[in-house]
Amino acid sequence: AITQSMAGSAEAAGVSIRTGAEVERILTESGRATGVRLTNGEVINADVVVCNADPKRTYLKLLDEDDLDREFVDEVRELKTLSASAKFLCSLRDLPDFSSYLGSEYDPEHLAMISLSPSVELSESTWSDAKNGIVPDTPIIQVQIPSVYDKTVSPEGRHVLSLWVLFLPSHVRDGSWSEVRQEFGERLIDVVTEYAPNFRDAIIDWTLLTPEDIEERIGLTDGNIRHLDMIPQQMMSRRPLPGWSDYRTPIEGLYLCGAGTHPGGEVTGAPGHNAAHVVLEELGLS
Repeated sequence: AITQSMAGSAEAAGVSIRTGAEVERILTESGRATGVRLTNGEVINADVVVCNADPKRTYLKLLDEDDLDREFVDEVRELKTLSASAKFLCSLRDLPDFSSYLGSEYDPEHLAMISLSPSVELSESTWSDAKNGIVPDTPIIQVQIPSVYDKTVSPEGRHVLSLWVLFLPSHVRDGSWSEVRQEFGERLIDVVTEYAPNFRDAIIDWTLLTPEDIEERIGLTDGNIRHLDMIPQQMMSRRPLPGWSDYRTPIEGLYLCGAGTHPGGEVTGAPGHNAAHVVLEELGLS
């Protein structure tokens, strides 16, 4: 509903929104962005290009490397994207029973979002595993059940649930995500069942999007939903790189507006808001 409202507001102001239009290349001429070319060959000319792709994808794949200084490209390659995520999706015949933790009279709406993170030490060890390409045995999980609020997303008496699984390796050190997908999905079910004993039996069907799936389907480099790791050396005036935290890029007329810019990931809209004001200022419209 939020995104639809935003789209409606934009369209009312004269914006044209196109979906299913994958960008293959950001076009440039003499150091300035001139538009984009889609995968179907269509060229869209523009005076300004505002890019929501992550910095690595933008600079290393959407632009021709000849457009950028070699030292700058090397700095982009060194950006850290070690912490990936996975998304477990399932349909349920019953809500998971967390009564042993929440009591017998808890409001079902309290199940909309639950974090399963037993200790700081576990979070630290999971992050260490991710950096070393190891799939953790006890992952950090955010449980989300939107159907406790929004009854339109599932049939009456049924529910949908997702698990955001944090601090995972973008690539498995000994093998691949496709090889461990089933085993890891079963492990996630086991972990949640430790908290909600009926969880496994309540599942109708499930699927798991690994970091590799997320990169392939959505275009997020290394399956990093925050575009870049949220670590001190990649925050604030260093996000995405020192000297380039103001949403501008080395290409005139090209701006970044995604989670790889300040203040970073999560659904705040702040990077886009800030980038828009920079563009308006550049165009003399602020």
